[in-house]
Amino acid sequence: MIPESDSYLRITSINFEGFFDYMWIGPREKFLVSTVVSRVDPFRAAAVPVHFTVSGPNQVEVKLAGSDTWVSHGIRRDNEILWWTIRDKDVPWTLIPLDEVPQWAHEVFARGRAKLEADEQSEQDAPSNGG
Repeated sequence: MIPESDSYLRITSINFEGFFDYMWIGPREKFLVSTVVSRVDPFRAAAVPVHFTVSGPNQVEVKLAGSDTWVSHGIRRDNEILWWTIRDKDVPWTLIPLDEVPQWAHEVFARGRAKLEADEQSEQDAPSNGG
């Protein structure tokens, strides 16, 4: 289940041992942004901005900003762990308090959120087909 209020999560980096990747979930906006550490010297992290919609108690539909393709993912909550099932693999994200999110991650979240807002605006501005 997606948390009901803005939430912050972390997971051991998929690219670099000793680092974390982070996620912000904004349930009101139906946005989430995860960070991916892409280089450590000098440090660099990329934003992965995602639109989502809850499609069931244990399922979400997600699409990357700029994409038209929605993909189903399973989710489940186990105390402070949000299990996110991606391509049949369960990925454990740990819920953390806001003060454990580093400043660089907040900056990446802001960039990702700006992309999602622009993406949403361009969809609203696009002419409708047939109607």
